[in-house]
Amino acid sequence: MNMLPTYLFSLSHCSYLKAKNIMNFKSFVFALVSGVTIASNAFCSPLITVESDLQQADNTTGVVTATGNVRVLYPEKKLTATANQAQYFTKEGRIVLNGDVDVIQEGGNRLKAQRVIYFVASDRLIADPPAGEQVKSWIRIMRQTP
Repeated sequence: MNMLPTYLFSLSHCSYLKAKNIMNFKSFVFALVSGVTIASNAFCSPLITVESDLQQADNTTGVVTATGNVRVLYPEKKLTATANQAQYFTKEGRIVLNGDVDVIQEGGNRLKAQRVIYFVASDRLIADPPAGEQVKSWIRIMRQTP
């Protein structure tokens, strides 16, 4: 297991913040990393927490990249995902998980793939398998009581 320090970075939907001119993306990243308090109305979007060995943000492209032992927590959806890399494309509202992706939802649902693309606005995802393999999912079927 890699014993490098883990950096914690939580983000709300940065595209919302930019659209409302609350602050620019670079200031938002700085505020989160340095622990500066931001106006409470900035957090009206669901909160996603990303833990990884390294994280970088590019204010020009609006892309946040996390690499190494990536763990994504999405409490609103009651899920946790792990991957080798995660990228949040703030301008497109898209999250891409790459490399040995494992998504586990509370209650037993699970998805394993090489790459998972999550479209935030439409709440849908696309999963791609590793070369020569298939995407694997485990879905708990809820039975209706008569």
